[in-house]
Amino acid sequence: MAKDKKWVHLRGRFPRLPINPEYADVLVAMRDTHRDKTFAELAEVYDHVHDLHDRLESALSEINAEKVALEHLMDGHLEREHSESIVLANGFRYSRSVDVAPVVEDKMLLLAWAREHMPDNLMLHSKTLEGVVKQALQQNEDFPDGVTINTRQVVKRRKA
Repeated sequence: MAKDKKWVHLRGRFPRLPINPEYADVLVAMRDTHRDKTFAELAEVYDHVHDLHDRLESALSEINAEKVALEHLMDGHLEREHSESIVLANGFRYSRSVDVAPVVEDKMLLLAWAREHMPDNLMLHSKTLEGVVKQALQQNEDFPDGVTINTRQVVKRRKA
């Protein structure tokens, strides 16, 4: 079965995913802006937006790395000056701080603790759940209890 057609059998089988109300107005306005375009015109705009998205994600990754590097350097300066903070002429205070970064060493032990102390916070990462559901659908098996399936129509872009 061609990769593009793998999920076509789901079309109409499950309800469509509702539009997120947080950005429904923006989505409707954007759709209205492009409503009268031909498919080729829509694809041209889509390609531009897709490429812009990729460039911005890449830039954001580089910006995050530079931010972390600068924080390391600034922390080193403050440490060498035996200072916890400094106020500059720009009106900002720069302070040394400590972020906690837990690392899971025993998943089963942590899961047992979480079930006892915070059962309402036990969640499955959405992409993991998506993979489990897709596998169940592909193998014509039942999907996990407590899961409702919605579909969302998407257009994927690949080099022809």
